[in-house]
Amino acid sequence: MVANTITISKAGVSIGRSSDNDIVINDPLVSRHHCRLTFDDNGNMRLTDLNSVNGVYVNGTRISNEVSLKRTDIVKIGNTILPLQNFQPIPASPPVPQNGTGIEIKTKFFPLAFLWLFCSPKIEFNGQKFRSPWGKRFFKLPAGEYNVSIYIPYLFWRRCGENSINVKVIAGQTAKISFYAPLIVFSKGSIKTI
Repeated sequence: MVANTITISKAGVSIGRSSDNDIVINDPLVSRHHCRLTFDDNGNMRLTDLNSVNGVYVNGTRISNEVSLKRTDIVKIGNTILPLQNFQPIPASPPVPQNGTGIEIKTKFFPLAFLWLFCSPKIEFNGQKFRSPWGKRFFKLPAGEYNVSIYIPYLFWRRCGENSINVKVIAGQTAKISFYAPLIVFSKGSIKTI
């Protein structure tokens, strides 16, 4: 399998077994909130063990505090090895402006469908395509009606989990949409306005 890049905002990503993590790993040896992966201001990768029961191992050594990582390091949590070469920093998404005109989209995936972790969702507004990391993102758009389509490219299939919704954006307001990727690749994702 060829993994896509996983983009990480300045806030970083939480990794663990609980569904409220940014990256969910279904492994009985992984704690509910196991560790956090961040990038510092210079683009250096940092890893922090969140007091996990079974620990975080870097190159076979258990870490006790925050450590700096190199892309060649092997990070193991439970029975899972994290593909560090696939993680890339991105600037933090700008906060949703008060009374901003546009659409805020929150994308998530079912915890057992951890393979989505290696893919980035694509979002289309009336056919115009954007790639977005998992999580919440604001798109500044003029007032009007939009057909919003969200899907995930996966291996040879370009539009897995595709679903769409029509949204009306009113001047000075933010329309909010939630997309939940399906457990099964060929099923439709769940999309709704919030």
